[in-house]
Amino acid sequence: MSRLSEAERARGVVAASAGNHAQGVAYHAQRLGLRAVIVMPRLTAGVKVARTQGFGAEVILFGDSLDEAHNHAMALAQAQGLTFVHPFDDPDVIAGQGTCSREFIEQTGGLDMVVAPIGGGGMISGTCLTLSTLAPETKVIAAEPEQADDAYRSFKAGELSVAYCGWG
Repeated sequence: MSRLSEAERARGVVAASAGNHAQGVAYHAQRLGLRAVIVMPRLTAGVKVARTQGFGAEVILFGDSLDEAHNHAMALAQAQGLTFVHPFDDPDVIAGQGTCSREFIEQTGGLDMVVAPIGGGGMISGTCLTLSTLAPETKVIAAEPEQADDAYRSFKAGELSVAYCGWG
């Protein structure tokens, strides 16, 4: 969010997320003095809703899936002129997510394996990108909760394919 233009910042931001991205956007919006609207699926864990609100974000519970929350956030962006902060389809977000893996390597000297969450895909993308460069011998495993299985359902439907992060 530090890369947003002054005009984008002035309009405020909107995001869709069931947790980690929501909290990150809310935290940085608060830090930067921006309005933040976060759309979360209705079944989002209460602790994640509370933490997101605790950073000063306006939380809207909408829909039964991340797709429905995403579509509502996009409609709000259009209607209110808010700047949409995508949870994964943004090179800056992916690069930012990759800093976690860099810290893992710096703090441990190397890892055999990293289990990374796969929700929207930003964290797993940043993890793979960073580790394929800094520690290509590190195996990356994607994981998601059984009840929040968007990626699994997309794989099963043939909408996503398995991609390797530079190693087999």
